[in-house]
Amino acid sequence: MQPKQRSQGKFISIAGFRKLRGPSGSPYELLVFDQGWRPVPHLNEWHRLHGEQLGTGRTRDTYLDMLLPFMGFLLNKGYDWDAEPDAIREYTRQFLRGWGCVIKRAWDTDGFHVEPSDLLHPSTLNLFLAASRSFYQTMIDGKWDDVHRARVPLYAFENPMYSPMLRRWKREHLRAVANAGAPDLAGIRSETRAASRNKPVGYFRTRSDPWQPQVAGEATAVRVLIRAAANFMTDRAKLRERVILRILADSGPRLHEVLALTVGGLRRAGHPLTAMVRSKGSGGREVKEIILTAETEEALHRYIRTDRSRLDPLGRTKLAQLGDDDPVFLARGGRLISAGAFRWQWVKLRKKAEREFRRFPIPLPHLTPHMLRHLHVTEQMGLILELAPSDPERQRALKEALQKHMQWRSAGTVQYYDHALSTSAAHELLQEAFVVELTAQPGDRAELQAALTGDADASVYSAQAAERLRRLTALVAEP
Repeated sequence: MQPKQRSQGKFISIAGFRKLRGPSGSPYELLVFDQGWRPVPHLNEWHRLHGEQLGTGRTRDTYLDMLLPFMGFLLNKGYDWDAEPDAIREYTRQFLRGWGCVIKRAWDTDGFHVEPSDLLHPSTLNLFLAASRSFYQTMIDGKWDDVHRARVPLYAFENPMYSPMLRRWKREHLRAVANAGAPDLAGIRSETRAASRNKPVGYFRTRSDPWQPQVAGEATAVRVLIRAAANFMTDRAKLRERVILRILADSGPRLHEVLALTVGGLRRAGHPLTAMVRSKGSGGREVKEIILTAETEEALHRYIRTDRSRLDPLGRTKLAQLGDDDPVFLARGGRLISAGAFRWQWVKLRKKAEREFRRFPIPLPHLTPHMLRHLHVTEQMGLILELAPSDPERQRALKEALQKHMQWRSAGTVQYYDHALSTSAAHELLQEAFVVELTAQPGDRAELQAALTGDADASVYSAQAAERLRRLTALVAEP
């Protein structure tokens, strides 16, 4: 199977798979069919078992999207998905090479290093590898058999996406960690838990540059331009999209968190100008608090009274009339608005912004909804550095508050933004100093003669600089 295109950072499968909702009362919430409308048993069974073992969250649907192109590749090639591990690894290597990835054997350990390509973004590659590991592990865990009173595996071998050698090395390493059961806060563990978790065990491992958050590494002028474009889009959006955009800008949540906002999330916040949403990894629970401005909250209630009531099957116009499980943002038919429906409106607004700012001296970056999250964090980091420019302890406290606000598990994410912002600021200072230096350079022979015969202390020059000075003096002396 040769890939035809990438869109929005996702695989586009050309295997002709189709997804339909399962029958009412069936244990299969979703069914996958091939291009001949034949069920794909292993994908359907994986989807069901993954829901039983790990829950029905967005991760399962994301992993399914990542698995479809690979399973389509196996189908087109006539390869068996349940072949022995060495065969599966060879199929995976062929599949990744078909997407332009550079694959090199890791001679020092085991397995392969995979470098992303133009067709396969690093984040998409990482998602595919995680999805393939999850698929085979779920099939190995299998399903419960009432007759034998035990779980029956659906894949008869070890997980082909893991390296047995690296797994064994990791187990031996963890046994050697001093005070392995202690938390990091105790300060007696010989290495952090994050360092222990990051020991590689995958047979295919990515090799890419360290993560660089969007927006934070841009120049100040670019960040101001992005904010101006976001405000332009918000002002020209319809009421529903305007409220969503304002929430994204106010608190920096992910798009799916905002779209899944429920009436109960508004009520459970506990105090005005806040709401509770389902965060990444929360298992469907509304545990993340987002902050709203007074203008956003007023626009939200106006949307519930007007536009939402026209889409509500019962025509309800007041927040008090809605149930806790009712979604706040509705699409046609009274259903929860999908990410695709919102992105369709986003593209139209983005094109208007591109036309508005096309003559601006700095080109406008390609805007995405997630860029508003990066912009929010970058602006928060800038405020932290402004509020505590020379107080490391206060900076640390403010960064911990930002980490809690964004619901990040690792403090390292804050450091990525801090490093990118600091590097961008240093680059700007260097560029400004360089421009000043250029403007001070001599522009003709007379100015060069004056500069070279000044009272500068020759001791400040290195030997290389002194040699360059000698050559310039010789040029000036020429008739």
